[in-house]
Amino acid sequence: MKENYEEKIRKNFISLWLLNISLAFCFNILPVNIDNLLYSLPGTTKLGLGVAFAAHLAVSMISLLIFGYYGEKLFETGKFSRKKVFIFTNFIWVLAFASISISLNYNYFFLFFIISGIGTGAFIPIGFSIIGDSYQPQNRGHKFGFMQFGVIMGSGAGIIVGGLLGSYAGTNGWRFAYGLGGILSLFALFNYFFRGIDPERGRTEPEFEDYEGVI
Repeated sequence: MKENYEEKIRKNFISLWLLNISLAFCFNILPVNIDNLLYSLPGTTKLGLGVAFAAHLAVSMISLLIFGYYGEKLFETGKFSRKKVFIFTNFIWVLAFASISISLNYNYFFLFFIISGIGTGAFIPIGFSIIGDSYQPQNRGHKFGFMQFGVIMGSGAGIIVGGLLGSYAGTNGWRFAYGLGGILSLFALFNYFFRGIDPERGRTEPEFEDYEGVI
């Protein structure tokens, strides 16, 4: 039974890691496609892209604070499952980034890019709390570090793939990049939906080692 649970935890972490990579991939398509957006997306300006980027970060920070504070209080009541809330918030940014690929003009791009910030901001407080409850303290640093490694991998992939599509697929190559990012992210989300679990809170703390009762 213990080995079975450990295998679930392993698959759960891989699912979270793939989602983390996908998020970084989608986020880093923009920097290498600024010229293409200016040329092919009606109403786009350099100032407008800067405002969109800043607005996304602002919404992400607000989302992070809300889910970091109120999310924990909601989860403690037992009325909301972390897994369900995590799936919902991740679906927000997956759908938003995918929708960018069909933006008719800058206003649509701006709206989708801001909406994506809601989901990206919720990733850290919810996702990392799941990881924290999956491993004992001495193993958490390694897992958190591996998640950061995923950010670097995803960012690099987003820059490379986004840059290649932007260069060789025409001025609308950024649309293909966001479409590809949305598809890959959706597969990662499905992987978490079917393989992810919500570990018992506090079970991995040293004081509860070998404790069989309810925490």
